[in-house]
Amino acid sequence: LVVNFFVSGYVDLQCDRCLGDYPQEVKLDNRLIIKFGGEYVEQTDEIIIIPDTQQEINVSQYVFEFIHLALPAKKIHPGGVGDRMNCDEDMLRKLEDHSHGGNQDNNKGHDSRWDDLKNIKFD
Repeated sequence: LVVNFFVSGYVDLQCDRCLGDYPQEVKLDNRLIIKFGGEYVEQTDEIIIIPDTQQEINVSQYVFEFIHLALPAKKIHPGGVGDRMNCDEDMLRKLEDHSHGGNQDNNKGHDSRWDDLKNIKFD
């Protein structure tokens, strides 16, 4: 048996940069080859063997995996101009204030905790 999956739609995701929700478009075209044999075996990512006595198979896990693999690894708002894309500016400002680069007490990025390590001499 050859089962073809065509999925087109949107998945609601949370932006990795600003934590805002956005719809991510998903389009995929996958196939699953089902063979009959003695016992259940997953030969490859797209070939499975099911027992001869089994008359039906639940493909919901495969559909979930196909959709999950179609999502981008880095989830950020699509579109927009520049590095910030369409992210929430208030949240980005708060993150910048709390990040190491936004901390004004550290003499422009200098961290004195590491000064003693610079004096170590290796032979």
